[in-house]
Amino acid sequence: MLGDDLQQDAFDGFEAYLNILPAFPQAYHFAQSHSKSKQWPAGYILLAALADRVRTGRGVDSVDAERLIAAQLEIANHMASGDEFESLRDAIWTELLKRGTALETYARYLVEPNLRKRREHVSGLYQLMRDPPNRSLSIRLALDWLYRFPRMSGQSEEEIIDLLLRSDQAAALIPISKRRLRSTALDGRRRRNWNAVQLIVDFPGSVNRFPNLGVDEPEMLWAIRSRLGSTLLDGTPLPIFPQLAVWMILQFRSCFPVEERPGGSTMGDTNPWDATDYISNIINRLGDDISDSSIELLARLVTIEDGYQDRIMSAHAEQQRKRAEQDYAPISAPEIQTILQDGLPHSLSDLQHHVLKLLKKVEDQVGSNDTDSWRGLFDHNGVPHEEERCRDHLVDLLRQHDQRIDFAPEGHVGEDREIDIDCKLPGMRLPVEIKGQWHPKLWTEADYQLGDQQAVDHLAQGYGIYLVLWFGNKKLPKNKTLQNPPVGLRVETPKTPEQLQAELSKNLSDARRGRIQIKVLDLTHEFK
Repeated sequence: MLGDDLQQDAFDGFEAYLNILPAFPQAYHFAQSHSKSKQWPAGYILLAALADRVRTGRGVDSVDAERLIAAQLEIANHMASGDEFESLRDAIWTELLKRGTALETYARYLVEPNLRKRREHVSGLYQLMRDPPNRSLSIRLALDWLYRFPRMSGQSEEEIIDLLLRSDQAAALIPISKRRLRSTALDGRRRRNWNAVQLIVDFPGSVNRFPNLGVDEPEMLWAIRSRLGSTLLDGTPLPIFPQLAVWMILQFRSCFPVEERPGGSTMGDTNPWDATDYISNIINRLGDDISDSSIELLARLVTIEDGYQDRIMSAHAEQQRKRAEQDYAPISAPEIQTILQDGLPHSLSDLQHHVLKLLKKVEDQVGSNDTDSWRGLFDHNGVPHEEERCRDHLVDLLRQHDQRIDFAPEGHVGEDREIDIDCKLPGMRLPVEIKGQWHPKLWTEADYQLGDQQAVDHLAQGYGIYLVLWFGNKKLPKNKTLQNPPVGLRVETPKTPEQLQAELSKNLSDARRGRIQIKVLDLTHEFK
């Protein structure tokens, strides 16, 4: 132990060392030595000097930024790592964050020499990418490093990729991935990582490159899992694009059939049962998404018979239950009053129900042989008019039954899309799409025209009525007879309007059911 005089001389020497200009070795020299697994003895003096300032309450706020960077480089390389140095580490780091560009200089000195040498483990990179003190700076550095160090190690590259995937700069990975994949220097792991990046960031633009990925390279499942997985300290996995989720299930379910995890301890995380767990996780994540597209996508998977079918059916049922809960709205007092008093509809579901009742009245009116009711639907030879003329006549009949609702032919929604009958009340709109039984797209337009183009209007909120005009087939020219169902549906041609309504309703996508209603209007008439 030093005497008081020598002890004070030592402390004075420490302070004098901090004030030497120009300092040597500088932060740059410390960084270069660490990249070669070497150490400057002066690092001990630097840290001792700063520790004395913290111990005596003088702090480090007046210390030159270059000295703080050098000290932090030493700390990042496992100097002053004991609990007794916690206050020193906190003081240096806190002050460094206040010094403008000092953090960026420190990050570059710490990381770049090791990236250049292609080291697998780069001290400090983990913190900068996973728990960055300045997120925007880390994102900017990540992009810069990917461009400047194309031959960095795979482990370092993964850390940088994962930060960018979870940032607003994810799209910038696409041009980088294309450059990387043109390189002949990539090993299999790095190539799979960059292919996974393309699928995650630009699925529509890249999926055609991998028509048989599950068969050709089943190991890609693990690369996609790693890049989508939770590498952030908050444990949050990257959201998965619904189309990518379905594609992954279809690609990998056959090459990784269901296998239960064995009892006892196991080794590794790329076993057959790990694949089963991950594919099941994707199924559940898709089921948690109750958007129209996810409901429709998951429904397509239900019919495939394999070990995953029960899991998919369960997820699909739960998805529909959640969607029903979301769509459910307790009946309000005004709606109860409307029902009791036959007042004006107060919700879209109420408006839809009311218009369906009116259409039933129109159907009964036409069927009663009231001359003025059926004559507007046929020409003088008893052949049904075209859809537009029938629509205009139906609008007139609807107006007879309720003049409070604005029934407008050829209504317009966004992008100048037309609605056959636009049923409007203040703040609400119910589109009605009309198809004659002869229409070539009779079996598909409930989803694609009404659902995708008209019911999406903000005033419709997904509600609509698909109205089919049924005239039967008796004594009608061929161009007015019922359009047969597509072969792919595997249903018999309906013989009655009720059968047609049932088959069209079954063909409606799961996502539309509950908001789109099918109504087949029986307009048959016996001519004498």
